[in-house]
Amino acid sequence: MQRIGVAGVAGWIACGWIACAPAARPSRWGDVSAAIWPEVDNATLEARLLSTPAPFPSDATRTRIARAGGGAHDVALRLCVAASGATALVEVIAASGDAGYDADAVDALRGWRFGPGADQCTIITIRYAQR
Repeated sequence: MQRIGVAGVAGWIACGWIACAPAARPSRWGDVSAAIWPEVDNATLEARLLSTPAPFPSDATRTRIARAGGGAHDVALRLCVAASGATALVEVIAASGDAGYDADAVDALRGWRFGPGADQCTIITIRYAQR
């Protein structure tokens, strides 16, 4: 299992967790809002994490970033996890300036799997730095 909050896949990704109260958003689980989907302690949601499918970002995005000269990309995403452990909502709240990278980040978080628990939301910032 990949540890969140430290260097990630091949040392290219660093993730940080910041709890927040989410805005209301419709999903197949109903409105994902602060009243229904509470703010959580970062360690609580992290402890439920079962898997983070790799690789991220996609090979096409890595190649495009390399051809553009590399550098760091940061994207902040709201992540809500249903009581079942399914990823209920992933949305960009602070874009990196690279739409392809942001889309890869959303797709990656949608693939994360969590253990059962309460409905919970947080904000995660993902940094990709090409060396």
